[in-house]
Amino acid sequence: MSARARVTPSGVLKEPSQYVTFDPGDDAQGCDEVFWEDPRYFQPRRGPNGEARHWGLFPWKDGIEWIEGYDIFSRWTRIFRTYDFKGKLCPEEQFVLCRMAIKLMDLEEMDVEELKACDYTLYIKTENMPKLPGSEADRLWRRIRVSGGLTLSVFADKVLTPLFGFIRNLHAHVFHDLLDGALFGPEGCDAIDMMHRHATGYRYLPDDEWQIAHILQAKGEATLWQYDFGDNWYFHITVEDIAPAQASTGAVTVLGGSGTHCPQDLTPVKWAELLAAADRSTVRVPEALRQLFQSQNYAHTPFSAAYSLEHFSAGDTQRALAAALDSPASVRSMSKQFAAMLDGSDRTPRAHDAPDTLKRGQQIVATEVLDAEGKPTGVFLEEGVAKSRRDHPDTTACANCGSPNNLKVCSGCKKKYFCSRSCQRVSWAQGHKKECKAMKA
Repeated sequence: MSARARVTPSGVLKEPSQYVTFDPGDDAQGCDEVFWEDPRYFQPRRGPNGEARHWGLFPWKDGIEWIEGYDIFSRWTRIFRTYDFKGKLCPEEQFVLCRMAIKLMDLEEMDVEELKACDYTLYIKTENMPKLPGSEADRLWRRIRVSGGLTLSVFADKVLTPLFGFIRNLHAHVFHDLLDGALFGPEGCDAIDMMHRHATGYRYLPDDEWQIAHILQAKGEATLWQYDFGDNWYFHITVEDIAPAQASTGAVTVLGGSGTHCPQDLTPVKWAELLAAADRSTVRVPEALRQLFQSQNYAHTPFSAAYSLEHFSAGDTQRALAAALDSPASVRSMSKQFAAMLDGSDRTPRAHDAPDTLKRGQQIVATEVLDAEGKPTGVFLEEGVAKSRRDHPDTTACANCGSPNNLKVCSGCKKKYFCSRSCQRVSWAQGHKKECKAMKA
């Protein structure tokens, strides 16, 4: 047996495929059995409904995907110096990189031009939430209409994030192609939860290069959106209808929903427990409300003891989406993070290093965090934003309606895109007339 061989978790001394190489300093302890397989012929592990997640790497037990996050993180801390410090990829990443190359060939062979011009009706539900009391109805869901040509990065940043009330550009995310487990996520993302990327599938394809139509092509098909690699909110997205191109507008429209927005600072497990407790006894409702309103994304919502945990406003949600669509794309390489000023400086460590990481037209914006009494805490929430740099036309949408089709940049400010003169006129009347001149300056 060659020096390439390592002992597998089942105790067999075995060589990995030609596409995976263990460093001499890596004894393979904690490495899953699948990484000895040939990635070209790998059959993804699937759940009871046949869906594959996270490249199909993780086993399923009793209908639940079993991800040993602690073990994965422990292995990474042991081998970090062995691979990263040498500019090498660990065996798990080598394996996934091969799977990515195979998926890339499949994507490039797809013909989805017709679907990119079609409107999709999508039903999106939060996984692992208790059902509504006394029924089998989903607790937390949204129904929207959106173009199949919308880039996945725009779909996540400007549609799904505000659709469920999350703060934009705060956490990482991935889309799962449930047919083979392939992942699509924000390239270069530096969100704090990227520390858990290994337990999320190690690597993913860039979500700014592919559209909804690449992962959903027929009525009844589904995909999964995973938000926040630490807390792991999962949203199951099912195609209810695909309209013909001639009957499609491309506009993003909220059609319905149920359940108050997800509390940003709670895990879905904790929120499900609070909801279930409130269902059993009204005495537990105040505790659920207290934790809900303590979340960052409820900071500007006045507390009310009469607030309904099932509250949903299609109008408010549509306005939140409109505001996101009318703004620049999030700068994923400079996600929102909490920071304190350097001693004797008026800048945070991140802002100090920003000139080396920001592109032209981008800058760091810091907002001071206040305590419950409105006093400064000395902590700032900062992120990189595009101040004079416009979105790329291939990875944006109409600033008025959200359509990704037939986009043309405003001839005045040269920052915002519109899909038609009518959308530009609407935006002009709603305030772009005033801001256009300022943006141009």
